[in-house]
Amino acid sequence: MNRFALTAVAIVAALTTASSGAVLVDDKFNDGSIANGTDATETDTTWSAYNSSGAISVVGAGDASAIDGNTLRFGVSGNTRLIGAMPTVTLANAGDSVTLAASYRFDSTYTGQRGVRFGLESFTAPLAGYAFSFIPGGASTIGGEIFRYKTLEGGANENGVEGGNATRFETTNPSDGVQQISLTITRLENNALELTAAGSFIVGGSATVTTSTTPATYSFDRISVRFDNAAQGNTGVAYFDNITLTTTSVPEPASLGLAMVAGGLMLARRRSRK
Repeated sequence: MNRFALTAVAIVAALTTASSGAVLVDDKFNDGSIANGTDATETDTTWSAYNSSGAISVVGAGDASAIDGNTLRFGVSGNTRLIGAMPTVTLANAGDSVTLAASYRFDSTYTGQRGVRFGLESFTAPLAGYAFSFIPGGASTIGGEIFRYKTLEGGANENGVEGGNATRFETTNPSDGVQQISLTITRLENNALELTAAGSFIVGGSATVTTSTTPATYSFDRISVRFDNAAQGNTGVAYFDNITLTTTSVPEPASLGLAMVAGGLMLARRRSRK
């Protein structure tokens, strides 16, 4: 095969088979900061509390509560939320996905109705997000659920995924030591979103639910960890470490078409020279 043909095949193959991934957040709090620190080995971000009832700090590696070196400490009291800044992520094409993951521990039993909601939000219109919830210290009969919710700023919560109720899953006791948790949101061929919750306390390791084909949003611009109000048992301290946000993108159909056209033109050019 001549070099023109090889080049054309390489262009098409690269665009049709390759997907690109990016690490947008990789915060281990090594620099002891919650405000986009200066550690060159991390992709830090800025953390804040939605209201004054949440107190944020970083405990050192020598602290008995630390998870893996320096650890984010979030004192929970009242209806509050831990917010992480992030670049806007838009799931533009089928196969695009975004994953939020963290190491987590809660220091006391939690009896709230939905406990902790771990997910991603769109802070701009339509003020919506996707999350999964679990109850630290809750019995396996309580378990957890995956659902869409409106942000607090957008009004009342809307539990359940569009077109159906929240999907419940069985859990063990999430307060027992450090837990690994993640939420992956993937755009499907039919334009629905697939939400996959994973955690070391989820029976079976993970649980998945699919939205309708017209989900609330394909774009996300902040990390949100919400805690229910104190009247529902929300007291204690939550610890987070090794927080990552990663994306995977697939080529747009238009890009594939351009690659094929480019390959065809190169082959035609080669033939015309014979």
